[in-house]
Amino acid sequence: MKIRKLMPWNQKFGSQENDEIRFFRSAKIGEVFTTSEVFGAKEVQALAAKAGFDVEYCQPRSREYVHGPCTYKIIGKQMQFEKLERNTTIVYTFDVQTFDKFVYISIIAEHQDSVKVDEDIRLHKKQTHSELCLPKKIFDKLVKEHGKDPSWVINFWQSEGEEENIIAVVQKRLDMYLEGKDNDYQGKEQPSNILELLKTKQFSLLVNDKGKWDGFLYDVDGVPLFRWFRITYANGHLTEAEYELEPLMEHLKDCKTVLEPKIITIPKYSATIPNEQAVEFAYVPPNVDIFLALAKANNVSRYKAIKMTLEVDKFKRKAKN
Repeated sequence: MKIRKLMPWNQKFGSQENDEIRFFRSAKIGEVFTTSEVFGAKEVQALAAKAGFDVEYCQPRSREYVHGPCTYKIIGKQMQFEKLERNTTIVYTFDVQTFDKFVYISIIAEHQDSVKVDEDIRLHKKQTHSELCLPKKIFDKLVKEHGKDPSWVINFWQSEGEEENIIAVVQKRLDMYLEGKDNDYQGKEQPSNILELLKTKQFSLLVNDKGKWDGFLYDVDGVPLFRWFRITYANGHLTEAEYELEPLMEHLKDCKTVLEPKIITIPKYSATIPNEQAVEFAYVPPNVDIFLALAKANNVSRYKAIKMTLEVDKFKRKAKN
């Protein structure tokens, strides 16, 4: 059976049927062919790949080797994608509204994707709406800094403004926060729309968490919202190994700033002895100044100050001689 031979392109003779330019135009999967000795194996594979084919060299033990040492076989077709060019344009428009100490910014983004595949151009358009709420004093500061250039709005919205961004919360979460139980909040209720809360002046449901969890929510002025402090076995360490629990409980029940005192059994993974017990309670700061002082302190200093205020160390067990 006669097979084709891949030949180099010759400028003198011009384009020929089996030269490197035209050879693979009529190639078929399974075809066996030979090549001129001027072609190396890598060059043959590159020419085939350019035309979208995979080829393999026929080894001396193969039956195709009968055609000579420069024999190849087309074993498959390569997948070749067309050239793709993509240009994305986003045009932002902003609507700014002021409500008391809050500024609400509506961000409308018009997205246009122009995708060119070979010579075919396709346009894709979509519109998205986002919102941003921040303290007016921060808004005024940024406008003074940047003027009418709104680039900072996009940066603020995307991440840079996390520490000042106002969020909406549901009343149940606020109630649990007040009682020092915000960590336990598992509610699935969706908060109301921020703009709706602003229009109806429900400002108490608009807070700031500073973009991090430090145990506090903040108002529009950046002041921590008042809450109780939970004294647990983990942060108070009022355990039976160190304290007389019954007298301590009677003392705490008489304290006006203490709510819900109780004796609990420490979980096995934290107990130092089997069924170890401890006292837990909620401390209610008697005024805002004391609350703010405790809020500014770190955790260790905060709980130490509360224990000192309540004089719990009077009920420490005496060391055995």
